[in-house]
Amino acid sequence: MQGDAIDASKVEDAVNSHDAVISALGVSRHTPLTICSEATKNIIAAVKKNGVKRIIVESAYGAGNARKGFYGTIVRMLIGSRIKDKEVMEKNG
Repeated sequence: MQGDAIDASKVEDAVNSHDAVISALGVSRHTPLTICSEATKNIIAAVKKNGVKRIIVESAYGAGNARKGFYGTIVRMLIGSRIKDKEVMEKNG
């Protein structure tokens, strides 16, 4: 299914009549810096409205202790703004 995760109505259409949602949002040079947090807000609203009980979110950026140390420092230097958006997504989810 193709859609636009920033468009709340398209997200709602995609979520309707499903038992679960899998989110594997990715970024590129062409996506907004806030793609993850904005899309997750739309996904959460849609699952609540449609009674979906499970959301699975996949992220390649790591979580918890994976963000510490040398790896975390390098990742933040290279894609810090994208990491901030992932953190907003996790807090709001």
